[in-house]
Parts: sequence; structure tokens; C-alpha cells
Amino acid sequence: MRKGVEISITMAVILIITILIFGLSLIFLRNVFTGAKDIEKQLQEKTEAEIERLIAEEGSLVAMPYSTTTLKKGQKHFFGIGVRNVLSAKQDFQITVQLDDALINNQLLSVTSPAKINQLHRAWTENLAAQILSIDINQNTNTKIYLKAPHDVEKGTYYFNVCVTLSSTGLVESIDCTPSTPVYGDRVLQIEVKQE
Repeated sequence: MRKGVEISITMAVILIITILIFGLSLIFLRNVFTGAKDIEKQLQEKTEAEIERLIAEEGSLVAMPYSTTTLKKGQKHFFGIGVRNVLSAKQDFQITVQLDDALINNQLLSVTSPAKINQLHRAWTENLAAQILSIDINQNTNTKIYLKAPHDVEKGTYYFNVCVTLSSTGLVESIDCTPSTPVYGDRVLQIEVKQE
């Protein structure tokens, strides 16, 4: 009988310790996820503040303060962009993101394989390569451009053009986003992503 009591006490102690460790693990995980959300929120606020500064102080029509990052396969990253409407009426603007080139093994991919560029473009943008912003006169709007490093992509440096154009229909139109494209703000922006 005494052995039965000892086993019961031991089991109770093990159960209490297990519950305690489990509870502490849950608290730790909650703190990690809360911390990650706080960091993302701070980064977003910093990006928005920098966009506002570029638009207000420098008079930029299109502002994208941070345009470089390093990603591992499967990682996603957002780039903040702001557009200011200085036209005489409310206007729809289209933001288009297009893979321009890639430097893989010291070779430019656009020269060796234009078809591969199109395939990679769809993989990186996940069919979210364009969006429409409707902006009132003398107002500015911020949005995000998302890029996700595909799992099957080679290590290298990938360059994306970002064009802001006027949209007459309010619908996404097919735009070839190159330096020769007539764009709002008079310049094509570029994002550089290093793939590890």
C-alpha cells in the first residue's frame, strides 16, 4: 500500500511539473509572437512616417523610402509606397510591380532567358503585381507592395521596377513597367531583393 501512495505522489508531482512547464511555454510563445507583431507595427509606422516626410518636405509625388532587402526562400516582405495627387481632380492611380532583371551566378537573366523572367515575376508577386489607389485632390495615400521569395528560386539578386501610372478606368491594366514607360512622378522606382 505504501508503494502505491509513493507512486501516486510521484505521478502527481510529475503532472504538476508538466502542467507548469506547458503553461510557461505558452506564455513564452505568446510573448515571442506579441514581440514580433510589435516590431512589425513599429516598422510599418517608421515606413509611413518616412513616406509622409518625403511627400511633405521634399515634395515627392511618389515615395518609397526603403527599397532593398534580403530574403530567404519562402520569406515575405512588404515595401511601403506613398502617392500624392496634385492633379485637378480625384484620380485613380495604378501601382505596378514587375521583375526587371536578376543577377544569378554573375549573369543577367534578362539577357539569357526572358521567358524565365516572366515565370519568376509571377512567382515573386503571387499574382499581386498591380493595385489601384483612388486618391482625392491634394491628398496622399500609402499602401504596401508585397514580395515573397519562391521556394524554387536560385540564389541571386532580383530587381523589380515599380511604376505609378494614371488609370482612366479604375481597373488594373496591363502595363510594361520599364524606364521608358510614362509614369506619374517622372521616374520608375526600383526594388532590390537579395535571395539567400
